[in-house]
Amino acid sequence: MRLRWTRKAKYDLNTLYEYYYLKSPRVASRMYNSVLEEAERLLHSPNIGVKVEELSTEKLQIHSLVILNGLYKLLYATDNNKVAIYRICSCRQNPESTIFTLFS
Repeated sequence: MRLRWTRKAKYDLNTLYEYYYLKSPRVASRMYNSVLEEAERLLHSPNIGVKVEELSTEKLQIHSLVILNGLYKLLYATDNNKVAIYRICSCRQNPESTIFTLFS
C-alpha cells in the first residue's frame, strides 16, 4: 500500500506543528512525528478507522482515526493499494463543518 497526503492534509499537519511549536518546539516535534506514525499504521491496518457517514459518498468512503490521545482525527479513504489522508481535524470540530472543505 501507498500513503498519499492531500494538499489540505499537509496544510493541516503544518498548521498543527506551527501552533504547538509556539508553545513548545519539543512537543510540536513529538506531535508531528506521532501523526506521521499513525498515518503509516493505516498502511498495515487500513480498516481501523470508523466510517464517517456524513462525509462519505457513493464513490468514496471516508473514515476517521482518532489520534493524539483523542485530540485530533485523521480523515482518510482507501482505494486499491492506496491510503489517502484528506484532513487532520480537531475532535472538537463538528464533522459537518468539514464537508465543505474536504475536497475543495
